[in-house]
Amino acid sequence: MSAASAGPSSPTFKHGRARTPTYRSWINMKARCLNPNNHAYAGYGGRGISVCSEWLGEGGFIRFLADMGEMPTGRSLDRIDNGRGYSPGNCRWATPVEQQRNTRATKLTQADVDWIRSSPGLSRQAMADHLGISRRYVGRVLDGSRR
Repeated sequence: MSAASAGPSSPTFKHGRARTPTYRSWINMKARCLNPNNHAYAGYGGRGISVCSEWLGEGGFIRFLADMGEMPTGRSLDRIDNGRGYSPGNCRWATPVEQQRNTRATKLTQADVDWIRSSPGLSRQAMADHLGISRRYVGRVLDGSRR
């Protein structure tokens, strides 16, 4: 009996999701962090971004799936804090806009920083939407930890 025909209780049974977007996202995450030959390795594994041990090895995908759920249409895997690795508490399925706002490359001009700090009547979300950045980044500017 092959793994493909084995039932869920068989030790040779695989998860049956190898062709899903969720599985491809998991495979790509590991490649970025673990494979020095991957085109994106320098920006991930090469700068110390890792994958939590629970999401690696035998059963890693099943644990990833249990933690993250299936990838919703139109979303992709995102690290909430780009300075930390891939783990349940630091990952989400994000929209392209959320992904774009949550990058190390997000930069503000001094005028943008001054505008944020002089706009107490606006919500953090309104400021973020206006500047195309995350609400968290606005909070960092207001708290003084960014510029």
